[in-house]
Amino acid sequence: MARRQFTIGDRYAFYQAYEGLCSYCRRPLEFNDFEIDHVIAWHLATDPQEWAEILEKHGLPANFDVEGDENLRPACRPCNGSKSGTLPTRSEERRVGKECRSRW
Repeated sequence: MARRQFTIGDRYAFYQAYEGLCSYCRRPLEFNDFEIDHVIAWHLATDPQEWAEILEKHGLPANFDVEGDENLRPACRPCNGSKSGTLPTRSEERRVGKECRSRW
């Protein structure tokens, strides 16, 4: 599975869709300094058995695209780094954002 290469247009679309804010902590993002985060980490889709279990567990269709826009969101570096490769629950997403907000 090839990783998606984000164009300037892709980055601009995510930036605009989230009003220039980190999707976790809501901190204003600089256009040239944000990351596009995979909500469900890309590496989880590399093992077909594990991927099938994740899709079933979360009620996602078999054709769910880990590189699709519905799985991507803008994040500041601290939030994306804190989340790392985990598959966060809603409460974990809030925790990541809260921890980051406490640092600004």
